[in-house]
Amino acid sequence: QCRVSCSPMLLSVLWDFTIASSAKPITFVDVGAALGDCMVAANAIIGPLRLRGFAFEPNPYFYPLLRETLKLNGLLRQGRLGNTSRVVARPLALGRPGVRRIQGEPTGVGLRDTGGTQNEYVRCSTLDAQLSSEQHIDVLSIFVTGE
Repeated sequence: QCRVSCSPMLLSVLWDFTIASSAKPITFVDVGAALGDCMVAANAIIGPLRLRGFAFEPNPYFYPLLRETLKLNGLLRQGRLGNTSRVVARPLALGRPGVRRIQGEPTGVGLRDTGGTQNEYVRCSTLDAQLSSEQHIDVLSIFVTGE
């Protein structure tokens, strides 16, 4: 059974913000993006010409699946001179810069954060360091586990 899904509350916020902001581009940041379902939903709600997305997923099992989801849906930005898609995906945790250990029990696609026996090490950065100084955020979704 797949338990990855975008919350109805986030979908409602995206919908309300889209209506209120008329035709301006909307920047959506998804921290803990998992498989990318919320970014795909945001694209459907906001519209392909208005969405500017940043998806952060540090889990080394989920990140390749996130990129594949975005690619299959035509959302993955591939280089500065590539297509005109608007989503940037990064394999990072957000927080104090450095390297962090995540610990959990292996599942079919990643680690369930139980404090279990398997360790993975992930890179960390701040959100400010990942966005340009002139970039603003319209909607921020944070879905993370751990410390």
